[in-house]
Amino acid sequence: MKNKSLIKENQILIILVIILIIIIFYNVFKVKSYTKKYQVNNYDIEEKYAKKTKSYTFIIKGNDTKYSYSITSKYLHNKKLIKEISTFIKDDYKCIVPEINGLDAIPLCSQDNNLVDYRLTGIDFGIKEADTSVNLAKNNLKISNVLDNYLVWNYKSFYNIYDKKITEIKLFKKDIYDIHLATILNNYLVIPDYDSEYNFNTFYIYDLTKKSLTTWKTKYDISFDSYIAGSYDKSIYLVDKKNKIEYEIVPHKKKIRIVGSESKPGPIYQNKWQNISLTKLSSEEIYFQNDLIYKYSLTNHNLYLENILTKDQTLISKDVDKLLVMNNDSAYYLRDDNIYGYKITTGEKLIMSNFEWNFNNDNILFIY
Repeated sequence: MKNKSLIKENQILIILVIILIIIIFYNVFKVKSYTKKYQVNNYDIEEKYAKKTKSYTFIIKGNDTKYSYSITSKYLHNKKLIKEISTFIKDDYKCIVPEINGLDAIPLCSQDNNLVDYRLTGIDFGIKEADTSVNLAKNNLKISNVLDNYLVWNYKSFYNIYDKKITEIKLFKKDIYDIHLATILNNYLVIPDYDSEYNFNTFYIYDLTKKSLTTWKTKYDISFDSYIAGSYDKSIYLVDKKNKIEYEIVPHKKKIRIVGSESKPGPIYQNKWQNISLTKLSSEEIYFQNDLIYKYSLTNHNLYLENILTKDQTLISKDVDKLLVMNNDSAYYLRDDNIYGYKITTGEKLIMSNFEWNFNNDNILFIY
């Protein structure tokens, strides 16, 4: 009996040890937000990881300047990731280059305490950037660099620019100058039948992976007096202002349903879901705000990259006429009849040119 009792006690002890090891591993390796403050090379550093946005943020203070840098990344478990900071000073530019364990870093620069993209300083940091240049042309369209895949609107069709080639997606019989309801979600382009006059019940769905076009007729008559409030996961949310209805559209399943009406508030995602009356959605045009770490803004023809987490703005380009499209990673904008693209990793590049854009440049570019 003693042996049996001893065996049972040992089994219980082993189970408890295993449970304890599991708890320790869970606490050590689980993803969690944190803030750490420390010093490197006389710079004060505040290091943060945000679980919600899956991003690291570094606020670095020194030389009477505050720099900030955020980057999306998996959780690295180690902390105090900056091990070295180099300083560069030229004229009235002050720059630092942090070395961050496990993460890509870029030079961070300021001029008169205002943050500027390091490529505007004229300082050679010895960084070799990838060659993005191409030589493509279609009618009046000339492509000089490629940072993403593009759809360029050509009044009746799209030019699809990918894999350093141009193909055409033919859609409409008449020239359409306003395609404000066209949108891209995941690998689908969704666009209403603009050959219709005031209302539509048909969408064209182009699969950007399979390069195939399908027609989808719905049971709803939707007014062109509508706007795309935003998208989330696999759904697009469209607000029909005239009829005060909000629709959820699921392109890959070709499904559509009413999610908001005059008697039922519609869902809007602004870092969390909330319900808003269709009267307000129809009169104010309220858009989704997703969990991003960067956004772009245009002020007095200067284009800025804003770090949403720190509220710091970095000047990235001057003499910009119009901001066309942006996402968390890149921005595309117009200067004269030229479209330029910017990414944190590549800087500013001339993407494409078209003389026609001197006269019509609304909803001309989509990226995917």
